[in-house]
Amino acid sequence: MNIFILVICGFVWIKIVLLINLQYFQVKIPAILKLNTKHVIYPHRSYRITSTNGDILKHAIILLFPLDLVLISFSSLTHYMNILVSFVLNIKNTKIIEAKYIFCNIYLLDLAGKYPDTMQAVYIFIAALAAIILLLFSKIAIPIVSYLVYVILIILISAVYFIFIPYAFPYNITTFSELYIKLQVSWWMIIPLVMLISLLPLPSSGRVKLFISLETLLYSIIFGMVRYVVFIYILKEYSYVFMAVLFFAFGPLVDFIYVIGIYSMHLSKIAQKNKTGISEWRWVY
Repeated sequence: MNIFILVICGFVWIKIVLLINLQYFQVKIPAILKLNTKHVIYPHRSYRITSTNGDILKHAIILLFPLDLVLISFSSLTHYMNILVSFVLNIKNTKIIEAKYIFCNIYLLDLAGKYPDTMQAVYIFIAALAAIILLLFSKIAIPIVSYLVYVILIILISAVYFIFIPYAFPYNITTFSELYIKLQVSWWMIIPLVMLISLLPLPSSGRVKLFISLETLLYSIIFGMVRYVVFIYILKEYSYVFMAVLFFAFGPLVDFIYVIGIYSMHLSKIAQKNKTGISEWRWVY
């Protein structure tokens, strides 16, 4: 692990040196393409693009720093996640175990969960089936109904599984913890790259782009930890019957929402600020 951190620190130092050189020599990369701009716009045939500045290489290096932070700290973050679960849920003698992931150790929670009995699974099945029928005949907006039916259908299938073959259920809190933490760490590594690609073409400063990327990453870390506590609480106090819906309906699927939301708010502010700047926004065919 020490060698891995040293390598990451080496890459950070290289980026800092590159940034200093780019700033000192004022290296600029032409980023504006030749496009056929028009004075008269027909909405059904047009779209709007941004004009990037010449510091695109500098901004790319700056936007890679959040990834370095994740690579250096994700092992400790997974340990804090499990400590947080033990503290919030008041679990005594919690066993935290290590597992290898990429080049470092991650930490998992070894904890007993709760299996549903047959009658509990039957009650959940009946309630889920009734809820689906009511939703299908309701006047709620179709997108909301579609998502709710998706969520409840997963619960219904899980209930059927525990009614007929509960002994074959292969997962527990430890395996769920491993899957969740590995996915969460992977997502923390992906976010800086997604934000780099998304923010790089926008006409804003490197500091603003770095702030947006760090804001998204910080939100993801806090949200991921809080969600982990809630998931472990449900599996420990209620039942494994909810494990599938927690992962497939409220897991990685939800993570895209806040990333898109933060990016969209930033883009809206840029559009509002530069709405009269012809050099910043161009309508093209």
